[in-house]
Amino acid sequence: MEYGNGSGENDCLNGGTKNIIRYESEARLGDTVEYKFDVWVDPAFSYNGFSQAETIPFGGLGWDSRLRIASWEGPQRKNFIDMLKLDSKNGMAFRFRQCQAPSDFGSWVTFSMQVRWANDERGWLKVTCNDRVVAIAEGVVTNEQPHCYFGNECDPSHPTKNARRILFQLGLAMNGWGQNWKDLFGPTNGPFTVFDKDGLIIKMRNISVTEGVELYGGEDKEVVKQLQARLNHLGTPDGVVGKRTKAAALSCRERQDLPSQLDVTTVRKFLELYSAVEG
Repeated sequence: MEYGNGSGENDCLNGGTKNIIRYESEARLGDTVEYKFDVWVDPAFSYNGFSQAETIPFGGLGWDSRLRIASWEGPQRKNFIDMLKLDSKNGMAFRFRQCQAPSDFGSWVTFSMQVRWANDERGWLKVTCNDRVVAIAEGVVTNEQPHCYFGNECDPSHPTKNARRILFQLGLAMNGWGQNWKDLFGPTNGPFTVFDKDGLIIKMRNISVTEGVELYGGEDKEVVKQLQARLNHLGTPDGVVGKRTKAAALSCRERQDLPSQLDVTTVRKFLELYSAVEG
Protein backbone atom coordinates (compact mmCIF):
# COMPACT_ATOMS: atom_id res chain seq x y z
CA MET A 1 0.00 0.00 0.00
CA GLU A 2 1.12 3.55 -0.71
CA TYR A 3 1.20 5.58 2.50
CA GLY A 4 -0.58 8.48 0.84
CA ASN A 5 1.26 11.20 2.74
CA GLY A 6 3.36 12.50 -0.11
CA SER A 7 6.55 10.83 1.12
CA GLY A 8 6.78 8.28 -1.68
CA GLU A 9 6.99 5.48 0.89
CA ASN A 10 4.99 2.27 0.79
CA ASP A 11 4.76 -1.05 2.59
CA CYS A 12 7.01 -2.90 0.14
CA LEU A 13 9.86 -0.39 0.45
CA ASN A 14 9.58 -0.09 4.23
CA GLY A 15 8.74 -3.71 5.02
CA GLY A 16 5.24 -3.19 6.36
CA THR A 17 2.93 -6.21 6.69
CA LYS A 18 -0.71 -5.48 7.50
CA ASN A 19 -4.13 -7.05 7.83
CA ILE A 20 -6.28 -4.20 9.09
CA ILE A 21 -9.70 -2.58 8.93
CA ARG A 22 -10.15 1.17 8.95
CA TYR A 23 -13.03 3.01 10.58
CA GLU A 24 -14.72 5.05 7.87
CA SER A 25 -15.27 8.22 9.93
CA GLU A 26 -12.39 10.27 11.28
CA ALA A 27 -12.76 11.91 14.69
CA ARG A 28 -12.29 15.67 15.01
CA LEU A 29 -11.01 17.90 17.79
CA GLY A 30 -13.71 18.28 20.42
CA ASP A 31 -15.21 14.82 19.78
CA THR A 32 -15.64 12.48 22.73
CA VAL A 33 -15.42 8.86 21.62
CA GLU A 34 -15.20 5.35 23.04
CA TYR A 35 -13.32 2.76 20.98
CA LYS A 36 -14.15 -0.69 22.30
CA PHE A 37 -13.46 -4.26 21.20
CA ASP A 38 -12.72 -7.74 22.49
CA VAL A 39 -9.45 -9.33 21.43
CA TRP A 40 -8.10 -12.88 21.66
CA VAL A 41 -4.44 -13.73 21.10
CA ASP A 42 -3.35 -17.20 20.08
CA PRO A 43 -1.59 -18.91 23.03
CA ALA A 44 1.09 -20.01 20.52
CA PHE A 45 1.77 -16.38 19.56
CA SER A 46 5.54 -16.15 19.07
CA TYR A 47 6.66 -12.66 18.00
CA ASN A 48 9.02 -11.53 20.79
CA GLY A 49 9.63 -7.85 19.99
CA PHE A 50 13.11 -6.32 20.05
CA SER A 51 15.59 -4.52 22.30
CA GLN A 52 14.95 -0.77 22.20
CA ALA A 53 16.74 1.58 24.60
CA GLU A 54 14.73 4.54 23.22
CA THR A 55 11.76 3.40 25.30
CA ILE A 56 13.44 3.94 28.67
CA PRO A 57 12.88 7.73 28.99
CA PHE A 58 9.17 7.15 28.38
CA GLY A 59 8.63 4.49 31.01
CA GLY A 60 9.60 1.47 28.94
CA LEU A 61 12.02 -1.21 30.04
CA GLY A 62 14.33 -1.16 27.04
CA TRP A 63 12.04 -3.40 25.01
CA ASP A 64 9.55 -2.63 22.26
CA SER A 65 7.27 -4.19 19.67
CA ARG A 66 6.97 -3.44 15.97
CA LEU A 67 3.52 -5.04 15.99
CA ARG A 68 0.39 -3.05 16.73
CA ILE A 69 -3.20 -4.30 16.78
CA ALA A 70 -4.91 -0.91 17.08
CA SER A 71 -3.79 2.61 16.22
CA TRP A 72 -5.00 6.18 16.29
CA GLU A 73 -3.31 8.33 13.66
CA GLY A 74 -3.24 11.89 12.39
CA PRO A 75 -2.96 12.73 8.66
CA GLN A 76 0.71 13.74 8.56
CA ARG A 77 3.79 11.56 8.10
CA LYS A 78 4.81 9.77 11.31
CA ASN A 79 1.69 11.12 13.00
CA PHE A 80 0.76 8.13 15.15
CA ILE A 81 -0.92 9.33 18.36
CA ASP A 82 -1.44 6.05 20.22
CA MET A 83 -1.01 2.33 19.60
CA LEU A 84 -2.03 -0.89 21.27
CA LYS A 85 1.08 -3.06 20.88
CA LEU A 86 1.62 -6.79 21.16
CA ASP A 87 4.56 -9.14 21.71
CA SER A 88 5.21 -12.40 23.55
CA LYS A 89 7.54 -10.77 26.11
CA ASN A 90 5.49 -7.82 27.39
CA GLY A 91 2.08 -9.02 26.23
CA MET A 92 -0.56 -6.55 25.08
CA ALA A 93 0.36 -3.03 26.14
CA PHE A 94 -0.86 0.56 25.83
CA ARG A 95 1.78 3.22 26.52
CA PHE A 96 3.99 0.52 28.12
CA ARG A 97 1.19 -0.41 30.54
CA GLN A 98 0.15 -4.02 30.34
CA CYS A 99 -3.36 -4.78 29.20
CA GLN A 100 -2.89 -8.55 29.06
CA ALA A 101 0.04 -10.68 30.20
CA PRO A 102 1.46 -13.31 27.79
CA SER A 103 0.41 -16.01 30.26
CA ASP A 104 -3.22 -14.95 29.65
CA PHE A 105 -3.08 -15.30 25.85
CA GLY A 106 -5.90 -17.59 24.78
CA SER A 107 -8.53 -15.74 26.85
CA TRP A 108 -10.62 -12.80 25.65
CA VAL A 109 -9.93 -9.32 26.95
CA THR A 110 -12.15 -6.27 26.48
CA PHE A 111 -10.25 -3.13 25.55
CA SER A 112 -11.86 0.29 25.92
CA MET A 113 -10.41 3.70 25.15
CA GLN A 114 -12.52 6.72 26.04
CA VAL A 115 -11.10 10.03 24.91
CA ARG A 116 -11.89 13.67 24.30
CA TRP A 117 -9.74 14.68 21.36
CA ALA A 118 -8.23 18.07 22.13
CA ASN A 119 -5.13 20.18 21.55
CA ASP A 120 -5.47 21.88 24.93
CA GLU A 121 -6.26 21.16 28.60
CA ARG A 122 -9.83 20.17 27.76
CA GLY A 123 -8.60 16.75 26.64
CA TRP A 124 -8.94 13.57 28.66
CA LEU A 125 -8.23 9.86 28.23
CA LYS A 126 -9.29 6.69 30.03
CA VAL A 127 -8.16 3.22 28.93
CA THR A 128 -9.38 0.01 30.54
CA CYS A 129 -8.80 -3.69 29.97
CA ASN A 130 -11.56 -5.89 31.38
CA ASP A 131 -12.67 -2.76 33.32
CA ARG A 132 -9.24 -2.40 34.94
CA VAL A 133 -7.87 1.11 34.47
CA VAL A 134 -4.64 0.96 32.45
CA ALA A 135 -4.24 4.67 31.69
CA ILE A 136 -5.98 7.80 32.93
CA ALA A 137 -5.26 11.44 32.12
CA GLU A 138 -7.35 14.57 32.54
CA GLY A 139 -6.71 18.14 31.46
CA VAL A 140 -4.18 17.09 28.82
CA VAL A 141 -3.51 17.41 25.11
CA THR A 142 -4.68 14.17 23.45
CA ASN A 143 -3.95 14.74 19.75
CA GLU A 144 -0.16 14.40 20.08
CA GLN A 145 1.91 11.31 20.82
CA PRO A 146 3.21 11.31 24.43
CA HIS A 147 6.10 8.91 23.65
CA CYS A 148 7.91 10.36 20.65
CA TYR A 149 10.83 8.25 19.40
CA PHE A 150 11.60 6.74 15.99
CA GLY A 151 10.69 3.19 17.00
CA ASN A 152 7.24 4.45 17.96
CA GLU A 153 6.62 5.93 14.50
CA CYS A 154 7.36 9.48 15.65
CA ASP A 155 10.11 11.86 14.53
CA PRO A 156 11.66 13.56 17.60
CA SER A 157 12.84 16.45 15.43
CA HIS A 158 9.21 17.23 14.57
CA PRO A 159 7.08 15.78 17.37
CA THR A 160 4.27 18.36 17.38
CA LYS A 161 1.86 17.90 14.48
CA ASN A 162 -1.44 19.00 16.09
CA ALA A 163 -3.62 16.41 14.39
CA ARG A 164 -7.10 17.78 13.73
CA ARG A 165 -8.44 14.53 12.28
CA ILE A 166 -7.88 11.16 13.93
CA LEU A 167 -8.09 7.88 12.03
CA PHE A 168 -8.83 4.62 13.87
CA GLN A 169 -7.39 1.36 12.49
CA LEU A 170 -7.75 -2.13 13.91
CA GLY A 171 -5.91 -5.37 13.14
CA LEU A 172 -2.40 -6.76 12.79
CA ALA A 173 0.17 -4.28 11.45
CA MET A 174 3.86 -5.19 11.61
CA ASN A 175 6.31 -2.37 10.92
CA GLY A 176 9.36 -3.22 8.86
CA TRP A 177 12.91 -1.96 9.30
CA GLY A 178 12.61 0.77 6.68
CA GLN A 179 14.70 1.57 3.66
CA ASN A 180 17.99 1.59 5.59
CA TRP A 181 17.73 -2.10 6.46
CA LYS A 182 21.02 -2.88 4.67
CA ASP A 183 22.85 -0.52 7.02
CA LEU A 184 21.24 -2.25 9.99
CA PHE A 185 21.60 -5.90 9.01
CA GLY A 186 23.76 -6.21 5.90
CA PRO A 187 22.79 -7.29 2.38
CA THR A 188 21.49 -10.77 3.21
CA ASN A 189 18.39 -9.61 5.09
CA GLY A 190 15.33 -7.71 3.94
CA PRO A 191 13.23 -4.84 5.29
CA PHE A 192 10.54 -7.13 6.71
CA THR A 193 10.38 -8.08 10.39
CA VAL A 194 10.79 -11.83 10.82
CA PHE A 195 8.03 -13.74 12.57
CA ASP A 196 6.76 -17.31 12.66
CA LYS A 197 6.27 -18.84 9.20
CA ASP A 198 2.77 -19.98 10.20
CA GLY A 199 1.78 -16.38 10.82
CA LEU A 200 0.36 -14.51 13.80
CA ILE A 201 -3.23 -15.05 14.85
CA ILE A 202 -5.60 -12.83 16.81
CA LYS A 203 -9.39 -12.64 16.86
CA MET A 204 -11.60 -9.61 17.45
CA ARG A 205 -15.30 -9.23 18.16
CA ASN A 206 -17.84 -6.74 19.53
CA ILE A 207 -16.12 -3.84 17.79
CA SER A 208 -17.78 -0.49 18.41
CA VAL A 209 -17.09 3.22 18.12
CA THR A 210 -19.46 5.32 20.22
CA GLU A 211 -19.58 9.10 20.08
CA GLY A 212 -20.71 11.47 22.82
CA VAL A 213 -19.29 9.56 25.80
CA GLU A 214 -18.61 11.29 29.11
CA LEU A 215 -15.67 10.73 31.43
CA TYR A 216 -17.78 11.62 34.47
CA GLY A 217 -21.19 9.94 34.39
CA GLY A 218 -24.20 11.00 36.42
CA GLU A 219 -23.09 9.23 39.62
CA ASP A 220 -19.54 10.55 39.23
CA LYS A 221 -20.81 14.14 38.87
CA GLU A 222 -22.87 13.76 42.04
CA VAL A 223 -19.78 12.57 43.92
CA VAL A 224 -17.88 15.60 42.60
CA LYS A 225 -20.67 17.90 43.81
CA GLN A 226 -20.52 16.33 47.26
CA LEU A 227 -16.77 16.80 47.37
CA GLN A 228 -17.10 20.42 46.22
CA ALA A 229 -19.66 21.02 48.95
CA ARG A 230 -17.08 19.97 51.52
CA LEU A 231 -14.52 22.20 49.86
CA ASN A 232 -17.09 24.94 50.49
CA HIS A 233 -14.94 27.94 49.58
CA LEU A 234 -15.38 26.95 45.92
CA GLY A 235 -18.93 28.30 45.77
CA THR A 236 -21.92 26.46 44.32
CA PRO A 237 -21.07 22.84 43.45
CA ASP A 238 -21.33 22.18 39.71
CA GLY A 239 -19.99 18.62 39.37
CA VAL A 240 -17.14 19.72 37.11
CA VAL A 241 -13.55 18.86 38.06
CA GLY A 242 -11.64 21.99 37.11
CA LYS A 243 -8.42 23.62 38.26
CA ARG A 244 -9.94 25.10 41.43
CA THR A 245 -11.51 21.81 42.50
CA LYS A 246 -8.25 19.93 41.93
CA ALA A 247 -6.18 22.52 43.77
CA ALA A 248 -8.56 22.58 46.74
CA ALA A 249 -8.76 18.78 46.97
CA LEU A 250 -4.98 18.48 46.92
CA SER A 251 -4.35 21.35 49.34
CA CYS A 252 -4.51 19.23 52.48
CA ARG A 253 -1.14 17.62 51.88
CA GLU A 254 -0.48 16.91 55.55
CA ARG A 255 -2.81 13.97 55.05
CA GLN A 256 -0.59 11.20 53.83
CA ASP A 257 -3.53 9.09 52.65
CA LEU A 258 -4.71 11.51 49.97
CA PRO A 259 -4.20 10.18 46.41
CA SER A 260 -1.57 12.00 44.39
CA GLN A 261 -4.11 13.32 41.88
CA LEU A 262 -7.83 13.96 41.60
CA ASP A 263 -9.48 12.22 38.66
CA VAL A 264 -12.49 10.07 37.90
CA THR A 265 -10.79 7.02 39.49
CA THR A 266 -9.93 8.77 42.79
CA VAL A 267 -12.77 11.24 43.38
CA ARG A 268 -14.66 8.81 45.63
CA LYS A 269 -11.55 8.33 47.78
CA PHE A 270 -11.22 12.10 48.16
CA LEU A 271 -14.87 12.36 49.19
CA GLU A 272 -14.44 9.54 51.70
CA LEU A 273 -11.38 11.15 53.28
CA TYR A 274 -12.82 14.66 53.45
CA SER A 275 -16.10 13.29 54.86
CA ALA A 276 -14.12 11.51 57.57
CA VAL A 277 -12.41 14.79 58.42
CA GLU A 278 -15.74 16.52 58.83
CA GLY A 279 -17.04 13.67 60.94
